[in-house]
Amino acid sequence: MNPLLDWDLLPDFAVITPAQVAPAVDGLLAWAEAGLKEVEAGALPTWDGVMVPYERLADRLARIWGVVQHLHAVRNTPELRAAYQAAEPRVVAFGQRLGQSRPLYRAMTALRDGGADLTPARRRILDSAIRDAEEAGVGLDGAARERFTTVAQRLAGLSTAFSNHVLDATKAFTLRLTAADEVAGLPATALALAADAARARGDAGATAEAGPWVITLDAPSFLPFMQHARRRDLRERLHRAFVMRASEGDLDNRPLIAEILALRREKANLLGRPTFAHLALGRRLAGTPAA
Repeated sequence: MNPLLDWDLLPDFAVITPAQVAPAVDGLLAWAEAGLKEVEAGALPTWDGVMVPYERLADRLARIWGVVQHLHAVRNTPELRAAYQAAEPRVVAFGQRLGQSRPLYRAMTALRDGGADLTPARRRILDSAIRDAEEAGVGLDGAARERFTTVAQRLAGLSTAFSNHVLDATKAFTLRLTAADEVAGLPATALALAADAARARGDAGATAEAGPWVITLDAPSFLPFMQHARRRDLRERLHRAFVMRASEGDLDNRPLIAEILALRREKANLLGRPTFAHLALGRRLAGTPAA
């Protein structure tokens, strides 16, 4: 029994451990690969023949990996981070395999073009799945297909690294205050939270009434201070720290941003779009960069 795999309405987050990620991903991908081969072998241009099995595959993949992604975002211990980074390339690779499945794509487009009497909701789902496949590089061959997969995996890794840098920079900053005028205006709940943060960082005698108080860049601490603190200079200091996260030293995201932008443009070009904006806006109301 693995709590990442064996759940129905809600996962039991309290019992999930980083050590369970690798075997869960092993089981998930083995099931998904077998299921995809079965669907490809018998894909028919009907709703039940292609869309139902496709949705079951995509949904289970998203549900189980989504739990790991959520825990990585909100817990992010070193052990969980390592487990996530080890599993992510394999999950991304299978996502590419699913998106680039030509038997499924042929069945979907045949269903779309065959005059089937689909409800508006089913038509929308089908059109979206076809677009997903096209944007996953289903139409690419040879070196272009291989390069597209490499770019997709690299972008996923860069996105994870970017988020980790922001999280680490957020955790690294603290503003320790000791004078009453430095926390003037803060509500009692914010003072209590700031005292808790101070005690957690070594000020065993910290109280909400007498301090010291520690302000962090986490939203429950940052937002009340920005909204209520009367000291403009301290609000400015906190604001600058917040907007400058992950912009220097080992956590500098600027090189990552440059590479992400370059790879997004290359991805768009491989799909026949002049810029990434043309690709991204295809799913948005504006439709085109000009609009």
